[in-house]
Amino acid sequence: SSEPDQSSEPDQSSEPDQSTEPDQSTEPDQSSEPDQPSEPDQPTEPDQPSEPDQSADTPVNENPDETAATNELLNLLEDRNLTSRFLNIAGMGASKSDIDAWVGRDASEWLLQEFAKAHVETAPEALADHKTTSNGVPRYRHYAKYNLLKGLLGTDNHLRTRMTFALSQLLVVGGGEGNSGGIPSGSMYYRDVLDRNAFGNFGTLLKEVTFSPMMARWLTYMRNEKGDTTIGREPDENYAREILQLFTIGLYELNLNGSQVRDETGNPVPTYTNEDVAQLARVFTGLGYDTGNWNSRFRDNKFASASPMVVYPEFHELREKSFLGITIPEGVQAEESIDMALKTIFNHKNVAPFVSRHLIQRFTSSDPSRAYIRRVSRAFNDGRYESANGTVFGDGTRGSMEATISAILLDESVFNDADGASEIPKMREPLLKVAHWFHAFEAQNGLEWILRDKMLFDTSEFVGMAYLGSPSVFNFYRPGYVAPRTRTGSAGVTVPELQIAVSDVLYGYIDMMTHLALESPDLKGCTSDPDGNYLGPEPCTTTSPDIEPFSPDYSDLIAVADDPAALVNYLNELLLGGRLTDDLVNMMVDAVAEISLKPGSFDADLRARARVATLMAITSPTFSVTH
Repeated sequence: SSEPDQSSEPDQSSEPDQSTEPDQSTEPDQSSEPDQPSEPDQPTEPDQPSEPDQSADTPVNENPDETAATNELLNLLEDRNLTSRFLNIAGMGASKSDIDAWVGRDASEWLLQEFAKAHVETAPEALADHKTTSNGVPRYRHYAKYNLLKGLLGTDNHLRTRMTFALSQLLVVGGGEGNSGGIPSGSMYYRDVLDRNAFGNFGTLLKEVTFSPMMARWLTYMRNEKGDTTIGREPDENYAREILQLFTIGLYELNLNGSQVRDETGNPVPTYTNEDVAQLARVFTGLGYDTGNWNSRFRDNKFASASPMVVYPEFHELREKSFLGITIPEGVQAEESIDMALKTIFNHKNVAPFVSRHLIQRFTSSDPSRAYIRRVSRAFNDGRYESANGTVFGDGTRGSMEATISAILLDESVFNDADGASEIPKMREPLLKVAHWFHAFEAQNGLEWILRDKMLFDTSEFVGMAYLGSPSVFNFYRPGYVAPRTRTGSAGVTVPELQIAVSDVLYGYIDMMTHLALESPDLKGCTSDPDGNYLGPEPCTTTSPDIEPFSPDYSDLIAVADDPAALVNYLNELLLGGRLTDDLVNMMVDAVAEISLKPGSFDADLRARARVATLMAITSPTFSVTH
């Protein structure tokens, strides 16, 4: 009885209304930064109220004694379809060997294996490979783009990579290489911050993000100075506003299940005021590059972008700071002030449902139920999750990412309801669909073509996304987006990914997957700087490729391609977890059968069947949705 009616208008509590006029009051003073014209102008994004929650029966009476999950079934990967489905939900895409290895085993064992895989730093390599030409232009200008995408497409660290990608869409640093100012170590270091803390604690992650140079550039609190009442200067408010609104607690008070708390008049209760933001902004002052020089610019020292910022005490605001119900007394130094602020934010009751809903959306459900959010929120708060077979995840500390992601992936709705009917399915991000093809067919040679192939190089143009390349601090899509004039929109279902499912992206994805699946690279050529130096990984040639471009392993497909039905069934299991409808199966079988097997080209015809069947599978509507 405590569950709101999901047929009603969805909760938009964390959703900024982007229709209002931007608030220019947060525009930082750029007069002291004449050498940074490329600095992203993202922090002036408006702070807008969200759409009120129209769901019934809120606030919800939480029952602390409610059982988080039933133990009727173990998290058993009992058949090949379920194994394929789980590995594709939880990771970057399963190959046949992955399915072979895990069918019949408990999914908690897979999580334990993934949690044991170590984080690998990438920024040091970027620094080591950073070179400049005689005119000071970075030789490997596209190093970050290459390595970020390669990390998605070629990793065997599946869950950590997937979690890092999910966190990059919550703690958003956009602009990609544009934000790194041509020094790739900056973007790689930010990726390292997320990856290093992917299985750690959310509180620790918040602190490392706060001290990261890329976030400080993106939200303009790099060299944010204390106020000066004689000239009317106050600290820049951008990070103070967005860490509350978009990264941690949202605009309105939430129940544990993500529904909005209502006051006695039925209105949602705001989490903070503009005065809270102004006071919190005083905390994030006095931070600069670790160069020993407050006035250092980004290009002054390439190593400064790949290490935490430091405090310059003379520029930190020592006035009293009151926000979110606490007061930091006058005279408290920067390190202690920042710690107090971040702990206050981290301990806010909204953090668990706010972060839990985001992560569920990025893994399993585009519009998770209240019960699902509540179960995961409890794991976040407890720092502990016990799976159906008794395996315990997390260290018992609030904010454990290990416990939180385990609660998401081992939830009763994922296993006890194999058809996923109890939860709205998830529409997959386009980049994850591309990664799935690479991993399913182990197309490792494709990694060498990221800079040579214009579609892989310009993923934002073709699939609407680039890793760490969001166009704004609001990510590629809003978490509460309800697509107008659609069946999901009519049902009030949030599907964030539909916000970028416009015609250009839909056709661009089909174009990209066509030339990947058919092994026909669309050469971009070798981009050079003004001195003629190639900007990407060596070697590079535009006329006679030194390696085969994509080389997916289609051998298992070719082995059954003489039987169209067997070929389609194989792909249905590998890529789609057996979810293709009979109509789609029959359509694919008929299309494959149209490719006749001729004596003079028998082997080539078998490969053509494998390619065409794969292309149909990865461009099908079913491939875009997981459940």
